[in-house]
Amino acid sequence: MRAALRTATDLVLLFGAALLVRIPQLLGDGRLLDGDEAIVGLMARRLLVAGEAPLVFWGQRYGLSVVEAGAVSGSYGVLGYGDLAVRVGSLVVFALGAFCFLRALLRLDPTRPGRARILALLLVTAPAWGVWALKARGGYGTALAGTFLALYLGLVAAERRRALWPFLAGAAVGLAGAAQPLWLPGAALLTAAALGGRSAP
Repeated sequence: MRAALRTATDLVLLFGAALLVRIPQLLGDGRLLDGDEAIVGLMARRLLVAGEAPLVFWGQRYGLSVVEAGAVSGSYGVLGYGDLAVRVGSLVVFALGAFCFLRALLRLDPTRPGRARILALLLVTAPAWGVWALKARGGYGTALAGTFLALYLGLVAAERRRALWPFLAGAAVGLAGAAQPLWLPGAALLTAAALGGRSAP
């Protein structure tokens, strides 16, 4: 019970910190959507109203968008339709990526949870992600989440040595690559290092 409460607290803390530092953008002109983001917003509305989950960006054969559209659809259910809901949905995906990063750090060194949480907070407040964490396009938030999910699952797989965990880690690598192909090599290398490093005697 305590572990579940701590996990939920970590997730809320990371999302809250990510939201807090972006309030000026969310309340100002920074929340206005560009054309691609507006299309993701329409895809999310289609998912919410008709239950149709678009796998890739409308009009293209690439660019995995179902994760972003799903998150924005959930945000619509809470906040209603609008540019703010699209921004918050994108931020949820980014915060989930930071949460996976935290879980991977805790798995790597469970003796220093404070340091792991500080590093995760630095990630969600990093200026480099100041804008892109709010962008419901490009797949960067999904790629981040997929990469760190793959790392975490790779660490679990190396400890538990069951066929399911490497398969799940590989699927997460595929998610990162489908969202943003440039992330594929890094995600694959991190996951391979996690699998190989922990399996060594």
